[in-house]
Amino acid sequence: MKKVMSLLLVLVMAGILGLTAAAADNAVSPYWAADHTDKAPKLKLSKNQVVLGLDNNTVLLPGTFILPGKEYTYQLFRVEQDYDSVAPNAVAMTPIDNTMLGSTEFRVRTISGSSNVVSAKISKKGNYYYFVIETKEDYGTKINDLRYDIIQYGEEVKELTNLSVLLQTGYREMPDDIIAGYSEGDYVTIDNNTPVITKEQFETLGENYNYSPVAITGPGGDWVITGRIFGMNSVNFYSTNKMIEEIVMAEPDYDYKFVDFPAEIKYPTNAEMRINVSEIYSGTETEGPLYAYLYKEGELIPISTTFDETSGEIVFRTNYLGSFVVVTGEITQNMLPENEPPEESNNDIPLADLPVQNPDNPSTGADKSMNIMVMAAFALLAGAGAVRLAANKSNEG
Repeated sequence: MKKVMSLLLVLVMAGILGLTAAAADNAVSPYWAADHTDKAPKLKLSKNQVVLGLDNNTVLLPGTFILPGKEYTYQLFRVEQDYDSVAPNAVAMTPIDNTMLGSTEFRVRTISGSSNVVSAKISKKGNYYYFVIETKEDYGTKINDLRYDIIQYGEEVKELTNLSVLLQTGYREMPDDIIAGYSEGDYVTIDNNTPVITKEQFETLGENYNYSPVAITGPGGDWVITGRIFGMNSVNFYSTNKMIEEIVMAEPDYDYKFVDFPAEIKYPTNAEMRINVSEIYSGTETEGPLYAYLYKEGELIPISTTFDETSGEIVFRTNYLGSFVVVTGEITQNMLPENEPPEESNNDIPLADLPVQNPDNPSTGADKSMNIMVMAAFALLAGAGAVRLAANKSNEG
C-alpha cells in the first residue's frame, strides 16, 4: 500500500489594520528605472529606504508574483547607501531591529487588493521585523495587483523612508509565442507556473489546428484532455494531485490517484479525458478493477471508464473537469461522512457521459475546499453517508 500524506490548509482570518501615521505619508517603493536608454534597467534605491529582502543583500522587486492560497514572509531591511545598479542581489542593507525604531513601530496600511488577501501584517520575531502576507485561494484567470504601505507609527519617528509593497497575485497566462508554435498533432503542455490559456489564445490554437480537437496535457503527462475548443473563454488549467482526506479516511487500505482542477473547467462539447494511473495500477487480473469517481459538493459520482493497457491510462468522456478520484477498490455506501444539505443553487454544471445518480441518494453538499482544509469539521460530522455508489470497470472501448 502506498502511503498518502495528509496536507491540510488552515486559513486564519485576520483583519488588516487601517492606521494614521505620525510621520508624513512618504511611502515609496524600489523600482526599475524607466530610462530606456540604459542597456539594462537599473534598480534605484536611496539611503535609509525600507525594503523587503529575500536574504541579507537581495531586494524583493515590486511586481513580484505570489501564488493564491499561500503565505509569504519577507524580512524588513534598511538600505545603507544610495544604490543604482542592474543587480538587485548586491544591495548593502541591514535588518531592521528595535534599535532603529526606538519607541515607534511599523504598521500596515491597506491600499488595494484586500479582496484577494486573507491577511497582511507586520510580525516581530525576536528583535527583527517581517512582513507576512497570506493570499486567498483563487483560480480565476485575472492577475490582481496588491499594495500595502508599511509606515512608522508613534511619536518618535526615525529617519526611515516608508515602504509601499507592490505585489501581484494570480496565475499567469501561457506565453503567446509558445501558443503560436503549436499546430495540429502537437500536445499543448500546461505548466502550473503559467497555466492560463486566454480566449484569444484559444482562437489562435483553433486556427493552428484547423478547428480539429486539441490535445491539452498536464505537467508530466499526468492527464490529457482532447476536445474542441471553439468558443472557449479564458481558462486556468492549473491542476494538482492533492489528496482528499475524507475519501482516504473512508478506506485507507486502497491506493488512490487524485487529479484536481480547482478552476472547475467546462468544455463546450464532450471531450476525451485520460488520467495516468500507472503508479497504482498495471491492469493485471489479480489486481481487480479500478473505480473512478468525480468528487463534487461532498459527493462521489461514479464514472464509467476503460483502461488503456498500452499507456497505463483510464479513459472516459466528459465536458467538465473537477476533482477526479481513481481508486483500487470500491468506495461503498456509508463510507463517507454525512454533511449538511447544500444550499439551493442555479449554477449546476452538466456532467456529460457521467452516470445519472440514483434519486434516492441525496447530495451531501459539503464544499470541497472546506472538507480539505478544516480538520475541525470532522468533529461535527455525525451519522453515516447516504450515498449509494456503484461503479464497475468496463474493458470495452
